[in-house]
Amino acid sequence: EGSMIGHIPDELHFSTWVAERTADFVTSRDPDKPFFCCASFVDPHDPFDDHPEEYLERVELGAMTHIERQAPAGRSAAVRREEAAGVLGSVDDYTDDEIMRMRRSYFASVGFLDTCVGRIMSALGRAGVADDTLILFTSDHGEMLGQRRLLGKGAYFYEPCSRVPLLLRAPGSAPPGRRSADLVQLHDIAATALHAAGMPASDLHARMPSARPLQAEPGREFVYAAYRNSCINGQK
Repeated sequence: EGSMIGHIPDELHFSTWVAERTADFVTSRDPDKPFFCCASFVDPHDPFDDHPEEYLERVELGAMTHIERQAPAGRSAAVRREEAAGVLGSVDDYTDDEIMRMRRSYFASVGFLDTCVGRIMSALGRAGVADDTLILFTSDHGEMLGQRRLLGKGAYFYEPCSRVPLLLRAPGSAPPGRRSADLVQLHDIAATALHAAGMPASDLHARMPSARPLQAEPGREFVYAAYRNSCINGQK
């Protein structure tokens, strides 16, 4: 119920708390033992304007100023239902200015998240393990910000909600700066961590036959994804 409070200062923000707790763990752990740490950030998440206000100044929307007001023909019933009954309402419930503010705030939250991840990276440097630590960054979904007249997680796996970032920093096994268009499923993250920890490929395949470590195997021709109408009000 407190999520509508608006802009929250950096020093009081939940994302700052996550970054600080993670940094504390990294710098105070037993240096003689390997470690695994999951830093789970909630933001960016609606309502999007709880980021520190100054991050709005860093956002330039560029091509993202067009708002689709005319519904295209031939859309499926599921997409029409998502548009009309989504948890954030319909695009028609918002003015152009409100949609623009939503988009600006979303990307301001992304910028603030980048700052918080940078604090964790700095902690790894202070602990002397930055060059000996596998780092994975990803998200469970993206966001429809009025594109295709949808808000929230969207439906039918449109690119804004399903093409999520996946960054891998693996010193010694992944060349820096390489970009790949390979498809990845999120359970490949577990395989990637286990591979880095030294699990033999035969054991990994026996336990997770459909998972692939990103350092060792190419991507897939296709991936599986699931959607369960979770953003439609009053429906399961």
